[in-house]
This record gives sequence, structure tokens and C-alpha cells, in this order.
Amino acid sequence: MKGPHFIGLHELFDKIAGEVEEYVDMIAERIVQLGGIAEGTVRVSAGRSRLDEYPLAIADGAAHVAAVAQTLSRLDVKCG
Repeated sequence: MKGPHFIGLHELFDKIAGEVEEYVDMIAERIVQLGGIAEGTVRVSAGRSRLDEYPLAIADGAAHVAAVAQTLSRLDVKCG
């Protein structure tokens, strides 16, 4: 990512990643509590993902925001 908003966007994306990590950790812990096995390796996660590949060729901050927003809007997650 490049541009004048690099730091602000980097902090935003770090916050989003942190929130996702907390949610994933909560789900993994619940799976184990219920007697299952949390299959959280990168290979398993990627293989089961229904998300499109992230467009790696983009560098513009606004394009990254749009790509992340589009991906997050496609997730069917109920929180709360």
C-alpha cells in the first residue's frame, strides 16, 4: 500500500485483523469445548474458504479499503 494515508490505513487494517483474530480464537476455543478439533492451519482455512483471492496487484489505499470492505460485506457473520 502506498500513499499519504499509509499509516492511518495500516492502523485500520491492523485493528480489523485483531478483531478477526479474536473472533477466530473464540470459535476455536468453543470447538474444543464441544469436543471437536479446531483445524485452524493456513492450509485447511484456505482450502475451506469461500472468499475470493485478495487482489495483490493493488497499491492505492482507497482500492485496499474498497477490497477489504467488499470482502467483509460478503461474510455472513452474526456477532453480539
